[in-house]
Amino acid sequence: ENTLGNFAGVAVGLVTDNVFHYNADAVEAGACAPDEARKLGLGMFWVCNFAWAICFTVYLGMHWTYPKDRRRQLALRREQAQMRKAEAPASNDEIGEVCG
Repeated sequence: ENTLGNFAGVAVGLVTDNVFHYNADAVEAGACAPDEARKLGLGMFWVCNFAWAICFTVYLGMHWTYPKDRRRQLALRREQAQMRKAEAPASNDEIGEVCG
């Protein structure tokens, strides 16, 4: 998550430059550049929303698969517990026979 998040600044720069045609010279001159500010804001908006769309898609998939996965894990653990219980000695007499 953090590794991909580090590329957000680069992505904003690329989207702002290539899609919205951001003019860095207008901003460096020190003059007020509301059009360039809007372009930068749009770049940030689209990069953030694209990332959230990916997160939404992943969580939506987990929403569909989680109940089935959970039922399968509970059944597996129940089966393992029953196997352990069946393998365990039933009484202290059996423990004595094994140890003694």
